[in-house]
Amino acid sequence: MRKVVLTSSVMTLPLTAPGGPPSDERQGTTDLRVPYIRAKTEGERVAWRLAGELGLGRAPLRRAVPA
Repeated sequence: MRKVVLTSSVMTLPLTAPGGPPSDERQGTTDLRVPYIRAKTEGERVAWRLAGELGLGRAPLRRAVPA
């Protein structure tokens, strides 16, 4: 295995204030009350941890608009 690839969701990103800096994969939402958001956020954290532990590259795929 050379890379961990996952399909992420914009729901894993925290909301930012208008005019504020954009969010990226280093920041995760802290609002985990909604099961979908919690599942996507926790899954993303596990994937990144696994990639780090195995010394693999990361390739996040994040859709801007859900289909």
